[in-house]
Amino acid sequence: MEKETAQERTVKTPRDSVSPPIAHLNIREARAKLSSLVSDMESSQTAVTLGRRSSPTAVLTSYSRFEPVLSGDYKSRLAFFVVENLLASAPLHIRRPQIEELQGASKKDLLLLARIEKLPLNRRRDGELRKSLDDAKLLDRLLKRHRIARTIASAQKEGLYEAAEHQTSRVDLETNDTTKATG
Repeated sequence: MEKETAQERTVKTPRDSVSPPIAHLNIREARAKLSSLVSDMESSQTAVTLGRRSSPTAVLTSYSRFEPVLSGDYKSRLAFFVVENLLASAPLHIRRPQIEELQGASKKDLLLLARIEKLPLNRRRDGELRKSLDDAKLLDRLLKRHRIARTIASAQKEGLYEAAEHQTSRVDLETNDTTKATG
């Protein structure tokens, strides 16, 4: 029986089908691979848990993914958590505009969206939520982005998603720099 590698160990998450499992590394493995892990995080939207044995104690993720949490504004943080919950594995060029859009939403709408456990919604829940929201367009755009993220994930799984297209979507048009893309 082959020994399981760090990349094969995953932490199971109760997320929708868009979210990939999170890889787990023990601290010794992470220490040996720290430089490459940091490089991988710069170009990836994945996360890696670190810990002793199989018990996670820390998470390594890209700064661009976590940046909204550092904001002092509660709307920014709440928008980040809504998007993190519902569009966790969506590419940055899909997640960023959704966060920015939700930052302009009312507190009431943000709290209603934060109660969504997973997408897509069933017909009854969709109708109830639309009646309760001040701005139902927020839900429409969130659902559309979810569908796009699922399509991208499916294309990647089938080997049909072009890496060049994905990289192009990461280019900051002002600087032509792929490392500082804003989405």
